[in-house]
Amino acid sequence: MNLLLTLENMPKFLEHVSDKAKNEGFDEKRVMEITVAVDEALANIYYHAYKKNPKNLELVVLCDKAKLSIVIKDEGPFYDIIKHEDFNEAKDPSDLKLGGLGIKIIKKTVDKIKYYKESNKNILELIVYKTQQENKSNV
Repeated sequence: MNLLLTLENMPKFLEHVSDKAKNEGFDEKRVMEITVAVDEALANIYYHAYKKNPKNLELVVLCDKAKLSIVIKDEGPFYDIIKHEDFNEAKDPSDLKLGGLGIKIIKKTVDKIKYYKESNKNILELIVYKTQQENKSNV
């Protein structure tokens, strides 16, 4: 799926992911978690990389026997969410700066994250295994 990333088009991307996850046998709770993770990723791209300017975004959902992979390709500045410092829940809320929770949600929701640059595109791959993994790895 290849569309301009706008607030109006975000639901189309999310519905595509949700439909694929349901078709692959994920239960409703897991489908919602996967959709929220993708929503956070798209919001980060829209607000931070694209600065609310509609630009092209490609989203592909790949499935095999073991996993569901959501591949998101954007044209914004490179920002590696894998290396992003996680929000620290132990901090005094008054010490926190705005932001950072979305990336934590993504990291907690998916089983593995890949992030790299290819040509002029950033590629974020969110991987969700069909069976519970004892050792979650985000890299």
